[in-house]
Amino acid sequence: MTNLLLLVLAAVGAMIAIRTYNRQQVHDVEKPRQSQRIARLWEYFEMTSRRQNWDAAERSLLQILKYDHKNTAAYNQLGMMYVRAERFDDAIACFDIASSLAPSVASLYNLGLVHFRVGNYQEAASALQKVVDLEPTSKRMLVFARVLQQLGEYKKVVDVLKRTVDMDPNERNLAYLAEAYDDTKQYKKAEEVRQQLQQTRQEPAPTFSSEQLQTLK
Repeated sequence: MTNLLLLVLAAVGAMIAIRTYNRQQVHDVEKPRQSQRIARLWEYFEMTSRRQNWDAAERSLLQILKYDHKNTAAYNQLGMMYVRAERFDDAIACFDIASSLAPSVASLYNLGLVHFRVGNYQEAASALQKVVDLEPTSKRMLVFARVLQQLGEYKKVVDVLKRTVDMDPNERNLAYLAEAYDDTKQYKKAEEVRQQLQQTRQEPAPTFSSEQLQTLK
C-alpha cells in the first residue's frame, strides 16, 4: 500500500513538473512577442499623436496597458491626453496609478497640478509637497505656495516663498514674498523685501567684455 501511494505521488509530481515546464516554455516564447507588440503600439501611438488622432492614440495606450498593466509611461501619457481633453477625473486616476507604481517627480507634479486645477487643494498640496521634497525648483515652489494660499496656510506660504527666493531671487519671487508677508501682517519684513526688489530693478544688466565675448565664440 505504501509503495502504491509513493508511486501515485511520484506520478502526480511528474505531471506537475511537466505542466510547469510547459507553462514556462510558453511564457518564455510569449514574453518577447509581448515586448514586440508593445513596441509596435508605442510607434503607433507616436504616429497617431503627431497626426492628432487622439482616439486612436488613446486606444494604443489602453492596449499597451492591457499587455503591461504596470507601464507607468503609458499611464502618464494617457493622463496627459485626458488633461488635454479636460477629462480631469480620468487624468487624476492615471497619474495616481503612475505615482503609486513608481513615484517620480513628473507623475507627482502632474497629479498635483490636476488636483489644483479642479480645486482639490488638499490632495494637490500632498502631491506637491513630495515634489518639492524630491526636486525643488523655483517654478514648483511657486505652484506649491499658491496651493497653500488656497488652503489658508499663510505661514507655510511664507516659508515656501523664502526658500524660493533663496533659490532664485528674481523680481517675481520677491514680489510674491512681499505679498505673503503682508498676508501674515509682517509689514516690516514686507517693506524690506520691497526695498530688495527695488534694488534688483535698479541693478544694471550684466555685460561681457570683448575678451569674454571671444571665449564664447
